Amino acid sequence: MKKYSKYLKFGAIIASAFLLIFLIILFSISHITKSYESQTAAKRWQSEELRYSQLTAFISEDAGFNYNSAKQVHNNIVKKLADDSYASQNGEKVALTNSLSQTKLTFKSVLDSCEAQVYFTGNDHFIFHPYEFISGWYYTGDESSNNFVVLNEELAFRLYGGTDVAGLEIEVSGTKCEVLGVTSGPFSDSEKRLWEKDIPRAYMMSGFGENINNDLPIICFEALLPNPVKDYAMNIFKEAVMFDENSVEIIENSQRIRYVELLKSVFKEDTDMMRNNTIYYPYWENAARRMLSTVKVPVFLSVVAAAVPALYIFSLIVILFINKEKLIKKSAVFLTNNFIKTKKAIKKRRAGNDEN
Repeated sequence: MKKYSKYLKFGAIIASAFLLIFLIILFSISHITKSYESQTAAKRWQSEELRYSQLTAFISEDAGFNYNSAKQVHNNIVKKLADDSYASQNGEKVALTNSLSQTKLTFKSVLDSCEAQVYFTGNDHFIFHPYEFISGWYYTGDESSNNFVVLNEELAFRLYGGTDVAGLEIEVSGTKCEVLGVTSGPFSDSEKRLWEKDIPRAYMMSGFGENINNDLPIICFEALLPNPVKDYAMNIFKEAVMFDENSVEIIENSQRIRYVELLKSVFKEDTDMMRNNTIYYPYWENAARRMLSTVKVPVFLSVVAAAVPALYIFSLIVILFINKEKLIKKSAVFLTNNFIKTKKAIKKRRAGNDEN
């Protein structure tokens, strides 16, 4: 073993350095993925007793998926969970769902009017996608009606010349509504860059959109579901959505940002940014796909960094195996000598006690 000691010491230093590099890269990857909060709703929602999974179905506009379809999917999910003993208790929600449809409507204030992009969402949209608010707050479904609206900065400035407008009256396509709040966009800077803040836009509850046009196509349906065992939530979600592969694309958001899944993606063909369908991706999905493509390099470097200490440990095991006979003899001698020394020390102590 002496002839290997020099190499083992040097190898231990190198392996330790690469292990540190691996941990730094791993921490960086974790920090990057966690900053995309539209992908981490499951972690924010789940409890200590029950693990959750976040799933998204991106649906083609010509698939015929409308508000009635979304309600049916929601009911199917709730029923299946209840059948499996995951029913809502004491008013607490076991599952959250969110739908997204979009159109353009005319907004009118006492000062001005303009056309804006409107996103009709479920009541829990801002749980899935946290936003920063300059004034006011978002809707939760506890409001007395559906006639509430959240504006972005651009639309607030065009209509009122400022952003402190929560509580003011606004007219949306001839219907009087109330401004709940003004948002500056998603918390994540990377998601915010793709949010296009210069475009006037507003968020309203799906109930308002349903009253305007019940057949308005829903292009995105999301869910937060209990996932006590692998693929439980995914199987329920797939069965509830019930669309063919050409009309819908299903993603398990909470799985895609895990290190193991990122590791698998390194060795797959990068087709995430390619479009081979008519499905529309919201800003948060485009941001996530760009992020997943970007982190492939640090994930690959982490594999290289981890390979060095792994190789060192393997080499150490091989060396120990080659020298196993010598090690066994030395260990036997070491244990025997220590046993004899211990025995003599005990006898000496007993002799001293007898004299006293």
